[in-house]
Amino acid sequence: MHSAGDNVGGPQLVKAWSLLARGGSLQSIGWTSGEPAVLQPYATVGPVKTLSSYLTLDDAGADLGTLDQSPGRLARVLGADCGRDRRDARASGERQGGP
Repeated sequence: MHSAGDNVGGPQLVKAWSLLARGGSLQSIGWTSGEPAVLQPYATVGPVKTLSSYLTLDDAGADLGTLDQSPGRLARVLGADCGRDRRDARASGERQGGP
């Protein structure tokens, strides 16, 4: 994988790190597990990858209000696009869905 965000921490963060491809980036955005993330020796030596942390200390109230209004609009936009993709696929005979 080339990019991931993890809000669990602990063993899940370690697993995500191990799955990163060369040049990949992992963002630690939380630590809900409360468990330590223990990397094996040399886990950070090898192809270039990035682990970065993220924390916002600003008041997010206004942004959250905007986000609260966005899901319906996003669903309408995605629904229209997804419907078009399904119609186009049916017209061309492509298989949609699972494996």
